[in-house]
Amino acid sequence: MKKENIIKELIILIILAAPVVYMLFVWNSLPEQLPIHWNFAGEVDDYGPKYLFPLLNIGLYLLFIILPKIDPRKKNYTIFSSTYYKLRLILTVFFSMLLLLVIYSLLYSNIDFGKIFPAGFMFLIAILGNFMSTIRSNYFIGIRTPWTLNNEEVWRKTHYLAGKLWFYSGLLGGIIILFLDKQTAQYFAIALLILLLLVPSAYSYIYYTKETAKNEL
Repeated sequence: MKKENIIKELIILIILAAPVVYMLFVWNSLPEQLPIHWNFAGEVDDYGPKYLFPLLNIGLYLLFIILPKIDPRKKNYTIFSSTYYKLRLILTVFFSMLLLLVIYSLLYSNIDFGKIFPAGFMFLIAILGNFMSTIRSNYFIGIRTPWTLNNEEVWRKTHYLAGKLWFYSGLLGGIIILFLDKQTAQYFAIALLILLLLVPSAYSYIYYTKETAKNEL
């Protein structure tokens, strides 16, 4: 592995380890069960063992290491390797920050996740959208419909559209959520997320049928 790649991997590992190390320092001060789910009112409605969060972070890291090795289109990962690294980095930062917020909320000041989480998730969508157009065809990352997987041009066009849609909708949606009440914010986030998944999927089908009809002429 090149020195540059080792340094980049160390950055992810440090971000991954930081909340886990902090959690170990305050382990005895934390309750045995940590909140893992919030309802539409922003109230905790499910708990899990406190070791679950760091295990999820570590599991996510290992998953992203394994995916390129088992994907039938593994060669394409070398084409968008820079984007893949950035996606891994972004998701590691997001989940590490979430763990830190949960710990801080339990130890020092109760944080209302009813609006923070959906708004944060929308901003995450916006950041991911910024990289969508550079993702190459694969079976695990991106808009994976039968039509994008069967046609490189459909994949490219769909991800270009999804990138624009995710970036602007995620950014605007995150800002709007901050001004809504908690229950409305959660419903709005769910509706927007469904829209952001349905529109590119529908577009991939429409564009694929047009391309197929054109080729048959």
